[in-house]
Amino acid sequence: MYRPGASERETIILFNEAEATAEIETHNVVLRRRLEAIRCERPDEIKHTHHDSYSDIYVFPKKWVKIIPPRGASEKQREHLKQARASKP
Repeated sequence: MYRPGASERETIILFNEAEATAEIETHNVVLRRRLEAIRCERPDEIKHTHHDSYSDIYVFPKKWVKIIPPRGASEKQREHLKQARASKP
């Protein structure tokens, strides 16, 4: 039985300017489970459109797609963390 390698297990998010929905195709097992759980909670907002033994495709509102960079610590926060680490036994 063929099993795709790690470089072949992709997650692709597609959307365009004209439509209000986005589409995600994923081979990631954890993400597939998470999307299915969301679909069960909100069946009117997310649709499962394809399934095979390796991947799933879901359609959902485009406004759910977000790019959120990690927060950077300020100099004051770094100094506080440094002091906290130094005071630990």
